[in-house]
Amino acid sequence: MSRAVFGNFARRIKAYGSTGRASRPLHLTIQANAGSCEHYYHFILGYLLPLAAHLARREIAGDRVILLRSCGPLDRILHELSLPGLLCCERFTHASIRKTLERSSRVEIDEIKGFDFGHLPGEEVLYDGPSIGVGVQFVRERLVPAIERARAELNASWTGNPRVLMIERGESDPYYQSCLAEVQSSANQRRSVANHGELAASMAAVYPGFRSVRLETASLAEQIAWFGSTDILVAQHGAALSNIVWMRPGAHVIEIDPDVPPNLRTLFCRLADVCEVSYARLRQAAGVFGPAPAGELAALVAAAASANGAALLSSRDAIAN
Repeated sequence: MSRAVFGNFARRIKAYGSTGRASRPLHLTIQANAGSCEHYYHFILGYLLPLAAHLARREIAGDRVILLRSCGPLDRILHELSLPGLLCCERFTHASIRKTLERSSRVEIDEIKGFDFGHLPGEEVLYDGPSIGVGVQFVRERLVPAIERARAELNASWTGNPRVLMIERGESDPYYQSCLAEVQSSANQRRSVANHGELAASMAAVYPGFRSVRLETASLAEQIAWFGSTDILVAQHGAALSNIVWMRPGAHVIEIDPDVPPNLRTLFCRLADVCEVSYARLRQAAGVFGPAPAGELAALVAAAASANGAALLSSRDAIAN
């Protein structure tokens, strides 16, 4: 696949030289600050939103030829943006092509930084809120029809207020067990909540608007619809909480924290703050695969529903209309 992408990119470079087009093909490196863009948090904050903000601020046309490194299984999300000039190739090929083309006047070489954090001891997590907002807006605009379809389907079936969404970690894509993966393991191989079923059953009994979902195969448009429609989100520390960026100001998130290292503990608290989403933390017992305390979770959800219910519902209705 990378050889085919390289051949396609080379043909477009040649076409640029022969036609004198104003926009040279662009070789773009997006440098995540931590982790791998093959994993969802670093993909959303360290790759997709920086790319979207860059395209928006530079007013780069959707059909401009842009060569990016592959993000493994998450390339499918890039393709949802329907940018016809976008090409992805394997990460080593992408770096090699850059070295080959650095002195060429026919290609623009550029590099941008990600918005992600999370693997450096003592690192202070300070998200670039304005840039995240620009990226979010660009993605939403590219996906308007798909988001509207997904939201309409949700509204037809997701009844009851408040809308409480709990995320269950699903099965890992086989890619993450292969030699191709930049960082191996993902999804419920990394962490999970042992009593997820019990927690879900207890909340469903109290809140008619409760739903438990897995996101591993969901499209980006579906995830934007889910999180944009959520009043109270419950999720274990990890990838799903990256979707805070799609939530409405005034919504509420409860993070189940399995005693992650201190440098990771503020990742989603700070992200919620930037997105004006209310945040609470629930400590998970017995490590990254242990149970979460049902009584404490019930109290946190009840407090969120009681304190913010009216504001959350009016905000959601205003956006929907």
